[in-house]
Formats: sequence, C-alpha cells, structure tokens
Amino acid sequence: VTMSDRASRQLIIPPFVWHLNINIGDSEARLINFPTEVYNHAAPDRLLLPWDTDQIPANAKDYFPKF
Repeated sequence: VTMSDRASRQLIIPPFVWHLNINIGDSEARLINFPTEVYNHAAPDRLLLPWDTDQIPANAKDYFPKF
C-alpha cells in the first residue's frame, strides 16, 4: 500500500500479519498507531525482526527508491 501526504488514509493490518513501514519521501512521515488493546510489556503480543531478515518472504530493499 502506498500512502502520500495528499490525503489521510487508514490501513487496517490484521493480527499476525507481518508489516513494514518505509518512508520513501523527501520529508518526515508520521504514522499514528491505534491499537485495540493496551500493550502488555510482561507478555508481548508482537515479534520484532530486523528489516532485512530472511524470515519474511519480502525484500525491503525492493521498495526503496532507486536513483
């Protein structure tokens, strides 16, 4: 999904779906997260992986602008 500064948009990411945010613009981007539940630090409900991991079948480098 490509978003721009021309309009506000809402993107709903279902549970257990890996996702990555990449700002390919020249200016600062803002992402506002509205979770459905308060984050529980004692029992995290999310997994964090490096952006270049082999565990996710997508190459983030493919989404960076090529100059």
